[in-house]
Amino acid sequence: MPTLKVIVETATNDTSNTLLAKSTECITMAAVAVGNLAINDYVEKVTAVLTSLHRTQTEIEDPMRRLLLLECGRLCKFLGADFLPYLRLVMPVTLKSALLKNCLSVSDNSDTDDSDYGSMIKATDGNKKIGIRAVLLEEKALACHMLWFFSTELKEGLHLWVNEVVSALVPNLTYKFSEEVRMAAVSAMPLLLSSASCAMKKGLLLTGCGKSPVQKLSDTIISSLLDALKKESKVQIQARLLEAFNESIQVPGSCLSKNQAEKFVDGISKVLSRCSYRKTEREKRAKEHTGSREQELLKEEAEQHLTICRNIGICLGTMVKKLKASFLPNFDKFLPYVSLMWSNDRTAEERRIVVHLFRDVAEQCREEAFRHVLQFSVSY
Repeated sequence: MPTLKVIVETATNDTSNTLLAKSTECITMAAVAVGNLAINDYVEKVTAVLTSLHRTQTEIEDPMRRLLLLECGRLCKFLGADFLPYLRLVMPVTLKSALLKNCLSVSDNSDTDDSDYGSMIKATDGNKKIGIRAVLLEEKALACHMLWFFSTELKEGLHLWVNEVVSALVPNLTYKFSEEVRMAAVSAMPLLLSSASCAMKKGLLLTGCGKSPVQKLSDTIISSLLDALKKESKVQIQARLLEAFNESIQVPGSCLSKNQAEKFVDGISKVLSRCSYRKTEREKRAKEHTGSREQELLKEEAEQHLTICRNIGICLGTMVKKLKASFLPNFDKFLPYVSLMWSNDRTAEERRIVVHLFRDVAEQCREEAFRHVLQFSVSY
């Protein structure tokens, strides 16, 4: 460790950037292994070196920038709450990476040849040629993951940065060029709202959020998750969106409006329509392909379908508990899809989800729920 510290102190010219980055990597990995006592008196110097290195390479597609973000994550991991004073150094560069927009190069097929794209990943979209700058895309994805990690580890300690982090991650909920970016952004949303709620309980300042910060953030986060749900096509991310939505509406101080309840029912209706289409396609594939590999894929897709249905049932149950009878008009719109989940070709698990949903409606809405339960019972 003394030798590594000497390198950090002395290797300050531009040609030593790689040496500095590798030295700080060794230092942070040693600290994770043996505890922060290894560099307790040296954290600020290491953090300053990391952020300085990141700033000096902002115009370069250098994989070293990913390494620097990872090292900041390690610092947060082993320091815990003691990492808070260093957020002022780390957050600006992390947010800048999460907001990267120049990950793509788009041009007409006739205007360019492959040599113009160098080492980029090449793809086409109609008559457009797209070059994906993989190094920058990986950096963006890692930065989003780091923001999720900070919100997990620091909780209410993130209170001065919550609004900025939400503003940076909301556009990434629908970033179509990277599933990793979308998943990290989705996962961070309920954690950030919870951070804001805990901070308010402890009397901590939330900057840039107005007079009702938790309510404002709640409205932004819940609306953004619902918008993303309508656009998302990947089943795994749909499932995580539903989980994040359910977690967000249960955060103390969060506010779920009737308009958002309507948007949710519209969103899950589209999700279930796509699920129904995929189920039909799976049945066709099951008849046409009997290989073990294909059967494994079909089984995995069926399990993902059940996860979606289960998460939808959980979300609806939570909404009934929060909105009670005022949610019933929206529940009416959802009844046709409930009927599909109860049909003869559905699994026992899907039917169980329907039973639990009606149980929640009956428990929370009492007499007002009778008409809805009776309408469904008479049909079956």
